[in-house]
Amino acid sequence: MAIDYPAGNTRITATSTTSHTLNSTSSWTTHLTTGNFTTGANSSITAFVNLVHGYESGNVNVIGELDLNDGSTSTRQQLFCQGIGGNKAFGSHSMAWTWYNVAAGTYHVDLRIINKGSGTTGHTHYFHNGDTGVPDILIVTYNA
Repeated sequence: MAIDYPAGNTRITATSTTSHTLNSTSSWTTHLTTGNFTTGANSSITAFVNLVHGYESGNVNVIGELDLNDGSTSTRQQLFCQGIGGNKAFGSHSMAWTWYNVAAGTYHVDLRIINKGSGTTGHTHYFHNGDTGVPDILIVTYNA
């Protein structure tokens, strides 16, 4: 079994307690962005996302993608969709991606989100607003 987590990795995080309203007519929205980080020689960059529970009104389909500022983008993944009762959206509310053989340089990672559900509204970071202090989080590990 291979493990993509060498001992020399460094971590950078981005957090947010901001809720984004995603209508079915919305375009891609940047929800989380890391600060700049610098990698050493060719290495891997891995991003992990964990979102606080979303809210949905209708048959939402909230999709996420991770963008590395070298122009490469992760596979798009569903973050949440319509649930049952109390407008609590179903879904993993998480995603991960690894970029391999990234050249040495300075980078940042963006989590971009969109609602693909026709005639619906989704809200990110909905059920833990206020004083709970639980944020949406983007964690990136890299070899400095």
